Amino acid sequence: MNYQSLENKVHHTRYPISVLFLLALISLAAIFITFIQGALSKNYLIFSFLLISFILIYAGWIFHSDKQGNLKLQKGLKISNEKKRKFLSHISHEISTPLTSLQESLSLVLDGSLGEINEQQKKFLAIACQSVKRVFRLVDELLDVSRIESGVIKISPQPLNIAVLARGVMQIMQDSAEKKGLNLISLIPFHLPPVMVDQDRTIQILTNLIDNSIKYTPEGKIEVVAEEKENFLKVSVVDTGIGILAQDTKKIFDEFYQIKQERSDVFPGRGLGLNIIKSIVERQGGKIWVESEPGKGSKFTFTLPIVPSSSFQHLLDEAIRFGREEGKMFTLFLLETKNFEEIGQKEEFKRELELLLKETMRNSIDIVGIEKDKIGMVIWHLSEEKIGFFISRLKNRIKTHKFSQLPLKSTFKIAWAHFPEDGRSGETLLKKIEGKREINL
Repeated sequence: MNYQSLENKVHHTRYPISVLFLLALISLAAIFITFIQGALSKNYLIFSFLLISFILIYAGWIFHSDKQGNLKLQKGLKISNEKKRKFLSHISHEISTPLTSLQESLSLVLDGSLGEINEQQKKFLAIACQSVKRVFRLVDELLDVSRIESGVIKISPQPLNIAVLARGVMQIMQDSAEKKGLNLISLIPFHLPPVMVDQDRTIQILTNLIDNSIKYTPEGKIEVVAEEKENFLKVSVVDTGIGILAQDTKKIFDEFYQIKQERSDVFPGRGLGLNIIKSIVERQGGKIWVESEPGKGSKFTFTLPIVPSSSFQHLLDEAIRFGREEGKMFTLFLLETKNFEEIGQKEEFKRELELLLKETMRNSIDIVGIEKDKIGMVIWHLSEEKIGFFISRLKNRIKTHKFSQLPLKSTFKIAWAHFPEDGRSGETLLKKIEGKREINL
């Protein structure tokens, strides 16, 4: 039993109690009106009142007893779910340890580290590796189901660029798509506002949907698109696959629901993935739905909440909050050019530079924004030793990009500070940057 079934039980119990109360009130009103009209004796009225009082007391007793029973049931359910979660966690560890050893051993043999193998051996070893990965995914899904039911699934939201995240997921899934001759395309523009979500969980959502599209698309293409809609981004995975029947689209997100497949080349799912990602989407404040037509493909769409304010100061404050809560470090960069006066359309140039830097980011949680007359960047997990490489990459991107408006002799300067080493507040970090020596790009 889960919390939803418990709510159903409480609802069905309240229904007869409500009926009793309603009947008692109607009877009371009818008797009172009849008595006023002089059609009932006083003794009969007293008897009726006593009878109705008994009904009300009885209904109240049922309600109180049921409430106490539900509280005990809810407490027992929480204990049961916690035991189940701990049991699955223990089993997961026990299974994962030998599976990890098996996977590493298979990989060593498959890549030829332990000696040459022929093509037939490679084929069967590759199948074995895929089977191990499937078991890993099954264990993860079971753990997620348990965490969701227990209400302990962790969501750590922070600002991220959905275009960069999608690009990274597509790179991972590209090989699987190419093996089936499918075109995997991301059409998400980089200028969309950042969303406030958990990075790992959002990767899980997108990976699951793309993986399903690859599985159920014999030929054609898979596109990932996004658009801004009020306070949300609508992200869709669109394929040219086998499609889904109307009766299945209504139940496809239900736990353990499996679609009956007529095609023998399609391996049936476990009925867990879509239910899990639906719970994750909703926990992040969004919704998910599917539109499909058999033989023409499917379109899975989910929404992600946009960061309330896209100002760089707000994004920096959110980064500091996340860094404090999760114990993570980031580097704050400020980039500026000293000769804005030579540029006719200064704001347009800054927007163009901002977009270029967003496209240059490799991590979806690396944030770029305009800070007064400068471009601010929050780059996570960048050590001091890697600063030079990062700046060199920025320099190459800026030099090779053809700006619509840029003076021939433009001078870019950049300075930076580390969180929490150089400061634990935005004001402190910005002051630290002002006191640092700038580097010309």
